[in-house]
Amino acid sequence: MLYLAEGDKSKERERVKFSNSDPALVRVIMKWFRTVGEVPEEKFRICIHIHELFCRKKVEVYWSQITNVPLSQFYTTQIKPTSLGYRKNHLYNGTCSVSVGSKELFRRIMGWKAGFLEKFDKT
Repeated sequence: MLYLAEGDKSKERERVKFSNSDPALVRVIMKWFRTVGEVPEEKFRICIHIHELFCRKKVEVYWSQITNVPLSQFYTTQIKPTSLGYRKNHLYNGTCSVSVGSKELFRRIMGWKAGFLEKFDKT
């Protein structure tokens, strides 16, 4: 359900991607990818999106600990310019995007989605 709500469902690329700023949700989806999706560790790629006010290295280390994915599997962090009126939220650690290069997993997820909708969407 979490992936169906927050995950990338682009049929053109057939990629598995989940983005969120809530560390608890990222932990849950990582556990799901590892247990249900049986994703090999080397398949994970992480991309972080932050505002320029934040320390890139600290945020990358933070998400590496949350996801248990080494920094060597991180893409370049995307930094968004911040307006002068922006107040820094010290609890915010950007948005973490988890990508898995697996068409097979994407197709399984879309099959589960179709089965779920067939069973519960009887309008």
